[in-house]
Amino acid sequence: YERDCGVNNTEVEDDAQTAIKFACSRVDTIHIVIWTAPAVAFVFNMFVSVFCLLQARLDLDKEEDVVRLLQHFAGLIAFLVMGVGASMTYVVGTSPVMAQAIFVFSVVAFIGLVTFVCFEVRWSVLCRLSEKSMLAKYMVKAYRSDLMKAMAICVWGPAVPLFLFLDSVRKLARRHKGTDSSPGFLTESGSKVWEEVCAWNWSGILSKVCMLGILFVVLLLGGKFTFILFSWLNSVLESFHLVLVLGLVFVVGFFMFMLPPVPGSAVYVFAGIVIGKKAMADIGIWAASIIASLVALGAKLLGSCGQYGIGFRLGKNIKVQKIIGVDTVPTRAIEKILKTPGLGLGKLAILVAVRIGSFAAMAQAAASLIAAYKITMTIERDGEELAQPRADHEEVAALTKKEAKFVDTLQDITSWQGRGSRMTRRRKGTIVFAAGCMLLSGLIFTADFSLSEPICFHPFAITSDINASFQDGGLEGNLANIVIAPVGHGNLGLFLVASVLYELHSW
Repeated sequence: YERDCGVNNTEVEDDAQTAIKFACSRVDTIHIVIWTAPAVAFVFNMFVSVFCLLQARLDLDKEEDVVRLLQHFAGLIAFLVMGVGASMTYVVGTSPVMAQAIFVFSVVAFIGLVTFVCFEVRWSVLCRLSEKSMLAKYMVKAYRSDLMKAMAICVWGPAVPLFLFLDSVRKLARRHKGTDSSPGFLTESGSKVWEEVCAWNWSGILSKVCMLGILFVVLLLGGKFTFILFSWLNSVLESFHLVLVLGLVFVVGFFMFMLPPVPGSAVYVFAGIVIGKKAMADIGIWAASIIASLVALGAKLLGSCGQYGIGFRLGKNIKVQKIIGVDTVPTRAIEKILKTPGLGLGKLAILVAVRIGSFAAMAQAAASLIAAYKITMTIERDGEELAQPRADHEEVAALTKKEAKFVDTLQDITSWQGRGSRMTRRRKGTIVFAAGCMLLSGLIFTADFSLSEPICFHPFAITSDINASFQDGGLEGNLANIVIAPVGHGNLGLFLVASVLYELHSW
């Protein structure tokens, strides 16, 4: 490695040098994985250990302990989602391998945590507890919502055929032993699960599966576009004067902070690379770093003001208030915490701006954990009070009541097996095929992000050069080369087909 990768060997031909560089880059990737994967595994093992420690002290036969378990579950899920999201956005622009390791471990931890709670907390206990506890009530409501079921299908959907196969094998084994003579190809527990799943509102669930898939791909492509754009700007701004570079970085950063699909960490990395490289020769690395930090911070603060202005104007719209759920208990719980006099821990956790350098991901995760805990505590303690009607939300309540008839009629029309259903076989086939294509497309994109060898997109970071070769992390001068043929093009086509079919179904 030291002989071939440590220095540039000019005694071999260009083709051999390209092969050596490619091999060295793969070795570097393996080195990074060897160093980062154990550290990431340690963090997630600690996360699961904390949950197990908290759960071990509870007696789930007692209702108050079940409520405490739900509080721990909600807080740790918020900690996991927000912490992983922040970590990935901060490292994906500079180290895709580290982001892959975080993503894989987070998916495993999330599935394990949710599965554990589903098996430990009996559904009958949770339903009975929902009559006494506001937190349990909203947990049951969330479980019964089409959106939550759609998210479950996105996560566990590929495992459904495996579950049916294993349950049918268990049924055959029991029948062969003579312990189960009931008809059907599934066991009693499997049949109950199958009957419950068949009673779901599949039209609404599959539509939300398509919407979640579209959101996932938009965020994915938005990140890819951001890295390419910043890499191109980095090469263009090399010949500009420092003052002009500062102004352009500020303007570009402001507009990027205003776009939700753009990861904020990419703006910080872009500012550090461009300004640092331009100013380091003249004023030194420390002064250049301070200037880059101030420019990025200014763009972030101005972008936050711009987002607040948009939210302030839209927040006066009644339909926007209804979408946000200003008359719901969780939203009112957040409002109650924010309006509490003083600067309490719960208010800080909700309001804290976590753009504080290399510890931002940990800060966001900790703040999310505290915020989720405080919100669930407020719901449990003041839920009855927060559920009371308010004069300032009368228009929202009136709009909800006005749309209730439309919603009920829509559910009857789109029900899978209702008397008034207008879901013909063609419509059912359209939305089923659209959701299936969307799930397959998302699975391939996820595999591309998780596997060591990409299959859809060439690896590209903000620090990469567009004109460099694929072996050197570039795109060989063509932006379209970011997509790997044929799998990448085919999967984008599959996503497009799913999106068109979903729109046809919506009409």
